Amino acid sequence: MKLEKRDKHTRAIQPADRVGLPADTFNFIFKDLSIGVLMVSVENRKIFLCNKSIANLLGYTVDELKGFDVMKLHPEKALERITVNFIEILEGKSNHIENVPIVCKDWKTFYADINASVIDFPTGQYFIGIISDITERMRTTEELHESEKRMRFILENVGDVVWSRDLNLNLTYVSPAAAKMRGFTI
Repeated sequence: MKLEKRDKHTRAIQPADRVGLPADTFNFIFKDLSIGVLMVSVENRKIFLCNKSIANLLGYTVDELKGFDVMKLHPEKALERITVNFIEILEGKSNHIENVPIVCKDWKTFYADINASVIDFPTGQYFIGIISDITERMRTTEELHESEKRMRFILENVGDVVWSRDLNLNLTYVSPAAAKMRGFTI
């Protein structure tokens, strides 16, 4: 799939010198943010600017990432979904991609949520992406699901009756042991 330029839903930005800002102001903004930021050319998918936070997260230097094809940061099996997501961002249909696998320099994979938009500069259109590492959140969620499965197994197989009520004293759960003891469900 090829990413096509879009005409609507983009924000035109004046060159830094036209709005009275020195050219390195944009680099300064990127450099000092504590969250990962990438600026990627829509035309060739190469990283134009990035900050230290994303470079550190990926295990590269800022200079190594400049000019790097952003699609090479994703596993092969995820490329089609990511391309579709970028097209949706380009068309203004979305600005958020969830659970994106990203491959680091050491070949380890982490998962991220990406908030992105397209901005027009005199030199072309660029994706501006804010990358949030969600690997720990995903791990915690998986552990919670596993814990819930174990609890459900215990509650469904224990011989004692276990129940819970909400704040209005309505029954919210009754273990299967109640039906076995009483001969009917509650």
